[in-house]
Amino acid sequence: PSEAVAPYLRATELDGESGALRFNLALALARIGRWQEAHRQAAAAVELTPDSSEAQRLKAQIEAHLHR
Repeated sequence: PSEAVAPYLRATELDGESGALRFNLALALARIGRWQEAHRQAAAAVELTPDSSEAQRLKAQIEAHLHR
């Protein structure tokens, strides 16, 4: 699973303004338990794509996990 993170990290270095890339990176990070990093990326995804209900939902799910 951690192999999935590297391509997204590289892609966000090239295009840090892509909400979709940030969303996918957040999802990949959450799947491997890197919750703080996942939250930062999900927050960026929401900021870049405020109309994305998927990004908002992912951010909320990560926050719920962090506040357990």
